[in-house]
Amino acid sequence: MRFTLILLTILGSSLFADTGSIIKTEKIRGNKNSTSSVCTLEARPDGAKRLRIPMSEIKNGAKITLGSNNWNAEKGEEGWYLYPTGALLRFTNTNGTISGRFNPISMFGVKTPRTCTLAILKSLYYECNLVCNVKDGKYELKLIANLKYPAYEDLVIDFYDFPPEASYSDMGRKYRQWQIDERGVVPLRERAKKRPALAKSAENMLLRFQHGCKPFMEVQTPENEPDPKIFITFEQAAEALKKLKATGVESLDVHTVGWNKGGHDGRYPQLFPVEPLFGGEEKLRELINTAQKLGYQITCHTNYNDAYKIADCWTEDLILRKADGSMRTGAIYGGGRVYLCCPTQVMKLLLNKDMDAIKKLGFKGIHHIDVITCAFLHPCFSKEHPLNMKESLEAWGEIMRRCGEKFDGFSSESGADFAIKYLDFAYYISAYPKYYPSKNDLISELVPIWQIIYHGIVLSNPFRLTSEANFEKKDKTPMFADKTSRVLKLVEFGGRPCYYVRSMNDKSINSIKQMYDMYQALKYLQYEFMDEHKALAPSVYLTRYSDGSETVVNYSGDKFPYRGRVVNPQSFELFKPANNSAN
Repeated sequence: MRFTLILLTILGSSLFADTGSIIKTEKIRGNKNSTSSVCTLEARPDGAKRLRIPMSEIKNGAKITLGSNNWNAEKGEEGWYLYPTGALLRFTNTNGTISGRFNPISMFGVKTPRTCTLAILKSLYYECNLVCNVKDGKYELKLIANLKYPAYEDLVIDFYDFPPEASYSDMGRKYRQWQIDERGVVPLRERAKKRPALAKSAENMLLRFQHGCKPFMEVQTPENEPDPKIFITFEQAAEALKKLKATGVESLDVHTVGWNKGGHDGRYPQLFPVEPLFGGEEKLRELINTAQKLGYQITCHTNYNDAYKIADCWTEDLILRKADGSMRTGAIYGGGRVYLCCPTQVMKLLLNKDMDAIKKLGFKGIHHIDVITCAFLHPCFSKEHPLNMKESLEAWGEIMRRCGEKFDGFSSESGADFAIKYLDFAYYISAYPKYYPSKNDLISELVPIWQIIYHGIVLSNPFRLTSEANFEKKDKTPMFADKTSRVLKLVEFGGRPCYYVRSMNDKSINSIKQMYDMYQALKYLQYEFMDEHKALAPSVYLTRYSDGSETVVNYSGDKFPYRGRVVNPQSFELFKPANNSAN
């Protein structure tokens, strides 16, 4: 600390004279001292100012903290911090702290009276944490790169300056264009032209059946393994689909979850035999056949992130290793204690064989592999199959690519940047208030930054709690406390309606039909980019799409006039452009 103070004294006012300077503070693990310096930024042809810290200059165990006086703010000032989770932090608090790892997107935005800046992390973003500390009304934002092992690439961040009046929508569009121009991301409309199953999914709602699950018990053997509790059999699911068709639900995507041995999270990575208590392979094939005869796409849910010792294919060769050589573990679920899989070993030992066996069951549609895009992924320190973080992400991406080629596309639990080239559908983007982001008093509101970037590229449902949006729920999170609010939030964020059920009755079937009817007028929007989102008035929000279509969502208790029409309280209206002939 003394060394840092001496260095700052020597640099004097030059360190802070330019309030736009990025200040780097570096500390090595195990060393009490730190060093600080002003970063040199390189002008780029696209207008960015690039910060690059070469890999050769990043010491092992380095903790690199980046900040700027421009980023700091005081309570009451105009502006905000935009977190990659969609959390918007306005400067209204006195004390607090919030942090976020760089998932699902590798960017953040800063708008203060001194700057309006978008930062795009172009490398090492999985090693970074965005931290906001507020003390006595003073806001301080820091980006921290915490290298617990040798750096495997340069740290590169591009900063883009925006005019003072710019919005988070402007920043989202810039980031989207970077993804398309530099990373080769292909819009949904173009991919769907070559893939009929994806085109059908783009216009379909999704119904996921969870057939059953074992009680959570950590240590399981063939002798003490519990049977899964039956939620809905294959035969019951088939009957539910017939009833949905009879109500007029003409087209639908279906996922069967927990069809595998032991039910949901039962014996991964083991899949077969198909769980007998739910009807076995014969009844599963009948369910698949029924769905397809009804005109529904049906596919299944698997998992290659988690492995359980109860699996008949269990091997330690499959598991990620920590730096000390021990196996990396997770929580306890239906199969017992989770052990986390190494993606290269998944490809070597399991993937091709499993995909061939799944395909033979008759599934057709976008295949779902759970967890990958919602979990924090890890490097592997195995001597036999080592991976740094970049290699690990690339290996998971290869699993997605192979899956998409083998079937008709790929979906997973959430949305993450590293997966975007291969991801066709994300079941939810945020699990607020639990994670992405966790509830925090510094969060002023949640904005659809992920959707501004990726709507029209990846199909998605915005929140875990907007799944089954018009079902009755016990959750009391204010934003999702009643079904009207959940449906409006689904519309505001441009979501694809999804249901995840353990049972079906006449009430739930009628609710799905109501959502289906509402969605027919909105489904064409899935092909459009989301270009703008903003508040028109307290509790009234506009979402504008690239074709000129607009939705206005009114959460308030008063009528709201817009473009010669009235948006009733607790309702929404769709405004199509004059040249739009979509039904």
